[in-house]
Amino acid sequence: MHKKFRTKKCMWEQIANDINSKLQLNKTALQVENRFKTLLRKKDYEVKYRTASLDDDYKEKIKKILLERSSKRKFSSNDALCNTQSIERDNSLQETLEKIHIEKEKAKERRHREKLKLLRKHEAAKERRHHEKLEMMRELIHTKVISTD
Repeated sequence: MHKKFRTKKCMWEQIANDINSKLQLNKTALQVENRFKTLLRKKDYEVKYRTASLDDDYKEKIKKILLERSSKRKFSSNDALCNTQSIERDNSLQETLEKIHIEKEKAKERRHREKLKLLRKHEAAKERRHHEKLEMMRELIHTKVISTD
């Protein structure tokens, strides 16, 4: 299995650096991690209580949150450039969050497949041992029958 980061701390630091460089923001790794976890908790809550069903609903919720956030900012008509940059930042942030979510889902599926593989292997070994025991009991019964004759 290939890992890009040695630790999660390194991963969050890299994401924070990417966000800061691409969006001209000043966010720490902890802030980025906490924001991501907050969004995941909101998604999990919504999925659990059926207010959001799938990833498409989740993406729409992210868009809605980002639009609400950008609409709360006060811009004058002279700040059209700032507004455009803000929208671009929000879009980049959304893309980054979506990429993180996709990678997390892929990792979850990969772990699930690995668990299934281990369970199948364990079950096959259990079945093999069972057949070995049955065969030994048959041989034992067969030898007892022959020795009593």
